[in-house]
Amino acid sequence: MKNEDNSDSELAQIKQEYQDYAYIVSHDLSAPIRHIKEITRLLIDSTQRHLGDEERQYVKFLELSLRKLDAMQVSLLEFSRINTQGMPFEEMSSKEVLEKALVNMPNFLAEHRFCVRYDALPTVWVDARQCHHLFRYLIENALKFHDENASREVTVTAQQQDDGRILFEIRDNGIGIAEEYCEEVFQLFRKLHVEEKYPGIGAGLALARKIVNRHGGKIWIESAENEGASIFFTLPAPEKGS
Repeated sequence: MKNEDNSDSELAQIKQEYQDYAYIVSHDLSAPIRHIKEITRLLIDSTQRHLGDEERQYVKFLELSLRKLDAMQVSLLEFSRINTQGMPFEEMSSKEVLEKALVNMPNFLAEHRFCVRYDALPTVWVDARQCHHLFRYLIENALKFHDENASREVTVTAQQQDDGRILFEIRDNGIGIAEEYCEEVFQLFRKLHVEEKYPGIGAGLALARKIVNRHGGKIWIESAENEGASIFFTLPAPEKGS
């Protein structure tokens, strides 16, 4: 019994250290990153007209790297806050959450020809804000990975399982993922494709998994190359009488 208590204590300490580390990396780096960006902008503005073609390429690469660093810092902060700054769970219509996520993605959706199909979706017992982010991350992921001129279709369905949880499927008709990478893509900042073809930093699926984990659910991908992908995840249903 004592060994079990020690193991639980050590596990809790590791989790706390991890959360502290993620917060420090994401939050305390924000000021230095902001200063670097501002100084870089001033230097570029003052020397831009004197730069040759090669130097301009260096500047473009530097600006791209700084934008990527900024996005990674923001994602790390979001990642660290999922468990530490979550809101209480409440009964929500998953259809309304999905529709709100779509409304709040105008810039992303404007860049893609797409169709998102869904019918009646059940109520769930969730942190509403995090559930909204969950659907946004997964819809963005489903719409992004297609051939350039292909039409993009995403279908969202849900059904209640025997254990009472709601199983969702987000199915796309994109390029798919080789089976050996279906778990690896949930690692933070893990990308399978070059930046030029599919922009992004590889954070969406890691954030989605952390949200699903906070709700006591599971998330996984079933896919094959060139055959689209299905992302499955479970969320709790409201208790009867709640």
